[in-house]
Amino acid sequence: MIAWVAAHNDPASYGQVSVFDFPRASNVFGPQQIEALIAQNKDISQQITLWGQVGSKVILGNLLVVPLQDSAQNNELLYVEPVYLQASSNGLPVFQKVILGTPTQIVWGDTLQDALNQIYAGQGTTAPTGGSPSPGASGSPGHRARPARPLSRRLKEERRRLCPASR
Repeated sequence: MIAWVAAHNDPASYGQVSVFDFPRASNVFGPQQIEALIAQNKDISQQITLWGQVGSKVILGNLLVVPLQDSAQNNELLYVEPVYLQASSNGLPVFQKVILGTPTQIVWGDTLQDALNQIYAGQGTTAPTGGSPSPGASGSPGHRARPARPLSRRLKEERRRLCPASR
């Protein structure tokens, strides 16, 4: 990913555009790379397969890419994707889990708070090394996992802002 762009919708800055240009030398995962990391997560993929059996349909919501403070300089992004389950007898999807990711960790929880707590504790599955994953790629025994790096100060501050109860 080379940039992240957002249009403001608040009254004071309505219509203004914010752009985070990532440095050319950096490798910032885009949505497809994060989706590949999610698909490679054994726990998540097994549960999604189980839920997607006869009579149910798993719906992955829109993957949100959330830049954290000073992301343009530090490339710190948080990826958020809701997971819904829809029964064939009922057309209404029901929220089941939320997947939360960083370039080094993928977790899922029953709530955003739960997933943030897991990321904060370093409980996520670590991403394979060896370059950016490609969509549909699967982990092999030759891949080594990177150790989960501790959260940056900015990510901790963002966690406190999003989930005040976690203080």
